[in-house]
Amino acid sequence: MEAHCFGWWRRSLLLTILNITHHTTAIVLLFLAFFFGQMGPPIFFTLIQDKVSQDKLGAATGVMNGVCNGFGIAGPLLVGFIVAVTTSYNKRLFALVILALLGAWLFRYFPEN
Repeated sequence: MEAHCFGWWRRSLLLTILNITHHTTAIVLLFLAFFFGQMGPPIFFTLIQDKVSQDKLGAATGVMNGVCNGFGIAGPLLVGFIVAVTTSYNKRLFALVILALLGAWLFRYFPEN
């Protein structure tokens, strides 16, 4: 599942902002970022079990995997298109924030069991 596909830029940004020069500190921080970054995706499978009835859980999980992998493919294409059209990297981040907020807003209206 590609739900954690945006984690690499957060790790890079962390190391750039902190201006870490000691290699051991950088390795430890990267290890912690990767470790805690992998804890996010299992939460989605837990949430879907609360939202979907048991007889439809397998189909819902399959749809979730398909949609996540589809957006994992479409995300870099969208970012590349936005950068090519606008020649601005700031607008690509704005588009990703808008899409993340849209997804959170749509999740609120997903029916309960």
